[in-house]
Amino acid sequence: MATIGSISLDGNLSDWTAADRLDHPGARREGYEIYGRYDGDHYIIAIKADTTIGANTTVWLNTDRNAATGYQIFGSSGGAEYNVNFGADAVPSLFTGAAGETPVSQALVQGFSADHRVVELAVPRSALQGAPQALDMLLDVNDQVFLPGNYAAQTYTVKDPSLLPIVADSGPKIGIVYSETSANAYFNKMAYSQLFMSAQNQAAMAGVPYDLLTEADLTDLGKLAQYDTLVFPSFRNVPADKVAAIQDTLLDAVYKYGVSLITAGDFMTNDAAGAALSGDPYARMKTLLGLTRDGGAAGDASVVAGDTSHYVMQSYAAGESIRQYTNLSTSWYSAVDTSASVLAQQVVSGQTHNAILATQTGGKNVHFATEGLLADSNILSHAMDWATSVEQGPSLSLQMSRQSAIVASRTDMDQSQQSNDVNPSGAQQGIYDVMLPILQQWKQDYNFVGSYYINIGNNPPGQATDWTVSKPYYDLLLAMGNEIGSHSYTHPADTNLLTPSQIQFEFGQSKQFLEQQLGIEIAGAALPGAPESFQTAQQIQQYFSYISGGASLVGAGYPSAFGYLSPQDAASVYVAPNMSFDFTLVEFQGKTAEQASASWAAEWASLTSHADLPVIVWPWHDYGLTQWQSDPSVPSRYALSMFSTFVETAFNAGSEFVTLADLAQRISAFEQSNVNYSFNSGNNSLTATVNANGIGKFALDVGGTQKIQNVGNWYAYDEDSVFLGKTGGTYSIQLGSAQDDVSHIISLPSRVELLTVTGDGTNLNFSAVGEGTVVVDLKNPSGLEVQVTGAEIVSLVGDRLELKLTGLDQHDVAVTLASSQLPTYAISNAPDVSEGGTLQFTISRTAATATPAVVTTTHGSVIMQAGALSAVMAVATQDNATYGPNPDVVVSLTGEFGTDVGTGRVLDNDSAPGTVPPPGGGSGEPSVPPVDQVTRGGRGSDNLFGGAGNDRLYGGRGNDRLWGEAGDDQLYGEDGHDRLQGGSGADFMRGGRGNDVYYVDHAKDRVHESRGQGSDTVNASVSYSLAGSHVEKLVLTGSANLSGTGNGLANILSGNAGDNLLKGAAGADRLSGGSGHDTLHGGAGDDRLTGGSGRDTFVFEKRGGHDIVTDFRNGHDRIDVSRLAGVDSLADLTLVQVDHHTEIHHGTDILVLNGVSVSDINRFDFIF
Repeated sequence: MATIGSISLDGNLSDWTAADRLDHPGARREGYEIYGRYDGDHYIIAIKADTTIGANTTVWLNTDRNAATGYQIFGSSGGAEYNVNFGADAVPSLFTGAAGETPVSQALVQGFSADHRVVELAVPRSALQGAPQALDMLLDVNDQVFLPGNYAAQTYTVKDPSLLPIVADSGPKIGIVYSETSANAYFNKMAYSQLFMSAQNQAAMAGVPYDLLTEADLTDLGKLAQYDTLVFPSFRNVPADKVAAIQDTLLDAVYKYGVSLITAGDFMTNDAAGAALSGDPYARMKTLLGLTRDGGAAGDASVVAGDTSHYVMQSYAAGESIRQYTNLSTSWYSAVDTSASVLAQQVVSGQTHNAILATQTGGKNVHFATEGLLADSNILSHAMDWATSVEQGPSLSLQMSRQSAIVASRTDMDQSQQSNDVNPSGAQQGIYDVMLPILQQWKQDYNFVGSYYINIGNNPPGQATDWTVSKPYYDLLLAMGNEIGSHSYTHPADTNLLTPSQIQFEFGQSKQFLEQQLGIEIAGAALPGAPESFQTAQQIQQYFSYISGGASLVGAGYPSAFGYLSPQDAASVYVAPNMSFDFTLVEFQGKTAEQASASWAAEWASLTSHADLPVIVWPWHDYGLTQWQSDPSVPSRYALSMFSTFVETAFNAGSEFVTLADLAQRISAFEQSNVNYSFNSGNNSLTATVNANGIGKFALDVGGTQKIQNVGNWYAYDEDSVFLGKTGGTYSIQLGSAQDDVSHIISLPSRVELLTVTGDGTNLNFSAVGEGTVVVDLKNPSGLEVQVTGAEIVSLVGDRLELKLTGLDQHDVAVTLASSQLPTYAISNAPDVSEGGTLQFTISRTAATATPAVVTTTHGSVIMQAGALSAVMAVATQDNATYGPNPDVVVSLTGEFGTDVGTGRVLDNDSAPGTVPPPGGGSGEPSVPPVDQVTRGGRGSDNLFGGAGNDRLYGGRGNDRLWGEAGDDQLYGEDGHDRLQGGSGADFMRGGRGNDVYYVDHAKDRVHESRGQGSDTVNASVSYSLAGSHVEKLVLTGSANLSGTGNGLANILSGNAGDNLLKGAAGADRLSGGSGHDTLHGGAGDDRLTGGSGRDTFVFEKRGGHDIVTDFRNGHDRIDVSRLAGVDSLADLTLVQVDHHTEIHHGTDILVLNGVSVSDINRFDFIF
């Protein structure tokens, strides 16, 4: 037995691998296997047959790989320079000419199996003229079986591995191929481009970086081998003179490098003119994909899920409807010489056929029966996931958003050039007077932004822009974070009819003019009128970094056409709306507003179904949202509700609202990106390098069930995704069952670009551009003081810190956990003042702090600024003694600031009274007024005090402070922002107009507030209910175990240090428990519940609305569902994972647990 290279020539095929097999699908015969390898300076060949291999078996060798030279088998095929012929003794030898004609080398090294059905033989390269580095083979076995079956069209090839380029693994990447030949032969070149861009969007949705390839790249093996997967959205037509070269390169890419293929319809079957390629047109499909076409038909079709155990279809249910088609022209395909998984089936005119197939040749392949099937659902993105998936460890995907979806709103401002609509005569509001308040409300409620495309008008009657009128509207739009782009100069009805000079005017000049008027850069244009052609889009995009064309939808193009028109058009991004225009639904299709709203809902459901990160481009007009009537006699058919409902739907789905300029920038950054990563199973960690720029709004998502434990020295991540910095970098991701207790960002606002983040596990610094709320999970802050610069603290509950970034500029934020030892505070005596004057108390401290401190006293509070060591507190006095001494004003520090006391003397400024003779005569005594139980304030801000009796105090105007002291008192604040404290009795307090504060310290104290008299607060040291009064806020003070109850308004109820019971009512309440073990019961309405640091209980009940728990900790807090009828176990509730939150559903009631995964919840977290 001889051994050459790594092959033992013994008739045993165990040395050979699947990569050595030469008879690829379509070139196989049952019972036969052909292998070949260049090794040890020999071409080694193995043949397995279903019969004894004997005399007259011939292996034909085409060593120059030119079928036109050399010996022609049967007079027409092969071009063989040599042949290996088996003699009568079944020993192979090397010959030239006809089979066994001219000997070259006798008795080649060979080995047979015992049954002579397997032979291995070696041909030394030195025996072949020119020492060829590759050769093609044809075989006949015993002069009876000829392989491959068609000598003229197929061949087996063996190459010296040194010919194969060495390709480094640069991480998962897809190559998306644009075939100019197929595009030119397509029914519409713009439709082909839409298909090409739809594939780009699906790659981004899958989170796999991609490159754009041309037909010229298909003969560059070194380039193709870089990719895990090649996607051919449509590659039916091939230049006839390039077929062999492309086929040869693809064979090596697939079988030597394991490159996967994803495509649709016929693959490399026709030439540029549409004629079928010679021989078997489906030979390349068979060889590369293991598939061939079985038939086709036109008719209504229903596409349903097939093998849902397959990776690609795991999110589908068996038989789930994927798409319904009317009068579809379709084909169906089946496996050849291999097996195929049926991912989806199509039922056409009652007959079931294959629709989507997965095969494995050299790589993992997915084939869609039609281009529409490839583009019309989100299955393509899952196919890309599978084809690029790693064998070991979790996968990583690069996502263009940190949220669940991207929604780009495109508004065509058709009326912007209509001067009578923008600035109508008389007192009538203009169209943008109506539109802007709606957008402002959307921004407030949903953080909504969008892109607004304006016309200028070229001064025909009624069509022009008065910039003194329009610019303030546009400035407001920009200030809200929106984008303004060009909708052309004059809104031509059909851009395809424009000459190049007209295009330059409509778009090039309009861009320049808008930039001059608005002082901004105009990034993009929304094309008006009829859908544009491919050539028109190319001409217009030269003026912009992106353009948005006509809607591209299922049945009208291909949906989600986002990216580049072709590889040659990579200077400008193209974005086609993938939802219907409001005009199309209402005016063209004649739908009612309600029907149009339903259509949008259906389109939303389709685009987001089974999508990892859907991108939605929603187009509408200014006249639609505003229900504008250019002709008062014709009522608008639009309704505000159809627009607001869509925005609310998108918001509730966790969408990030962006401008089209923002979306285009992200698409460009994604296409330029590269991600490479490795998994270390020993320490359960990932090392990922992201090479990109402009990705500060991106996330790197980690697949699998484990959590991100930490990311080394990068401090911005949640449980399953890393928030990337603008320029990418290398990230060391440690996986585990729980996160380490280090300070890190766990949530960033929509559209905020993260620049950098640094830290040491305790302290944190980051820079970001944009506005909104940042959430930081702090290292356990117990015993430490949280100090923040560069952002406003919104709340700090336990270790969850919320920070507000205000303004669209860059923010440099520092979060520091410092020693919690507070400085010592003191208050000095105030200099004497005359009654009616203002006492000046100086409050000082021993050390400054990094953040402002609100120092509280018995007479109000004062802000001591960051870095300051003192502050002055002013206390007004009353001119309340007709003659005689005034009481001193005593001010004490309260709360965490200590109990130091300061005193201010109030001097009498009244003259001595005259004398009044006594009734019986004699000398008069001074007239001292009798004590009165009624005290009234004046117009200023008064301090009024009662005494030991039952007093009545009236504050009058000004911001007054009323103290009833002892007795059952009546306090009336009247006008102004008043503070009312009844004292030790059972008191009645009425604040009146203004934002009043009440202090309740007796169970029988009563507070009365009327509707519309301000925003008021009750501070209660006893259990208290706001029922019967229009008070909005209740704060429980002290440390006793108290209860607090709302009144049906949108209440804010805050607990104290004790164990509190907080109960909301019908309003949308905010309940915050404090540090005790509290029970929070939101009641009806959509409530927000924060338990605080104790072991808290949250009540979930019927008709409780849509409540949110901000700080639920499983194993610590509990959810009380005992009030829900029929709920006896966890199985009676529905738990849904939505983004990073858990929703608990019971009927129409929902309880949301922010930041909690469903996998963390168990029955011990509930009270049944």
